[in-house]
Amino acid sequence: MPRACISSAKRILTGNSSLLGSCQLMFVLLLLLLLWQMFFVSTFDISTILWTPGACYRRGRSARDGKMFLTNDQLLCYCNNTQVYCPKITRGYSSDISNEVIHVLTGASHDRIIGLVALINSIQENTRAAVKYHIVTDEEGAVHLEKWLAGTELRSVDRDIVVFNASWIEGKVKVPDSARKQEFLDPITYARFFIPRLFPDYNGRLIYLDDDCIVQGDIGELYDTPIADGHVGAFSTMCQEIARHFHMHWDSYGFVLNYSNRHIRQLDIPTDSCTVNSGLFVIDVAKWKAKKITDQLLYWSALNTRETIYRRGADQSVFMVVFHGRYSLIDPFWHVRRLGYNEGRHYPEALLEKQAQLLHWNGHDKPWKNPRQYGAKLWMKYYIPDPLGLQTPSELNARQPSKVLKQLVDINGHVRTKKKKLQLLRRYT
Repeated sequence: MPRACISSAKRILTGNSSLLGSCQLMFVLLLLLLLWQMFFVSTFDISTILWTPGACYRRGRSARDGKMFLTNDQLLCYCNNTQVYCPKITRGYSSDISNEVIHVLTGASHDRIIGLVALINSIQENTRAAVKYHIVTDEEGAVHLEKWLAGTELRSVDRDIVVFNASWIEGKVKVPDSARKQEFLDPITYARFFIPRLFPDYNGRLIYLDDDCIVQGDIGELYDTPIADGHVGAFSTMCQEIARHFHMHWDSYGFVLNYSNRHIRQLDIPTDSCTVNSGLFVIDVAKWKAKKITDQLLYWSALNTRETIYRRGADQSVFMVVFHGRYSLIDPFWHVRRLGYNEGRHYPEALLEKQAQLLHWNGHDKPWKNPRQYGAKLWMKYYIPDPLGLQTPSELNARQPSKVLKQLVDINGHVRTKKKKLQLLRRYT
């Protein structure tokens, strides 16, 4: 602003001049613009919010009620009384519970070990407390995972690798026709049903994570998620604030379950109930055992082979039935998901990088398969190369196949038998 205008502004503020002339008019217009920005604009810079008195009150009742809003910095914030709160990724979390060993359950079939290793690495890098990993896979995956971990800085992680007995689900699973049918056919998908059988000696708290996740915060905070009396565990839903704010697709119970079935009607679950996501949950194993959750999951899954209980999904649909009304909520920043779908791009990059404690690429596209998948660069931070060269992200696929890979493929380019693959894996272990 010219010096003449600055002088005029001083005279206006001291009452020594009337509002005449172009400089005075410019000053008044700028003042009105600032007031309009403060009171009416829906997004604004975070630095402006933090120092402006009454920032939350100027946004009206919705802000005072804690509804989220997006700043010009693309951070998701909300008002807590008169203060603006913008959640950030947790570093160095500590509490009485998380100072103990944190137990994490995860699993994957042999062709997705790449996801497991990145997940474990992300937890190790960002968590202060000691972590015990309970890992479920198939025979080929167990051999490969041990070799992968042994050849990296993760060789000393505390782990219990269990080969899943696929006979446990024979005759108990009916897979619907869908784009994800192959995933539903994988026996490891149902391993979470059998937590007490897989780990009979453990009765404490447990976090379950899908293999297509990475953890950016200290997982001790997730481990401390409050679980209300009468609840078995904690889940997240698509009706929570972050998902609603970015208009993420969500399915109601009425869309997933078959309400024409008498067994479903007898449950008296409202059709507009919001679905849970079983790709991440926190449970107390002792409560799981006491409530016989495994038996209930198997009952509904087996019943669906004889009658149509649910129209969509498989494992998650069963969790919806069994856990309805019996779960507490996980902080939504601890489950930022649907990154495997195109709508994952609704999330601002700043939110993924600075606020999301956990990222989940549920859906068709995985970050190791598609380097252009939204958020894939964050997943790549935790990728550790496979010493055998069998699994690499698409963008890092070597021009020359590894020594092991050459022997796994015959002259016609066909993968050899499972027996041959296991023999070669063990030879290089």
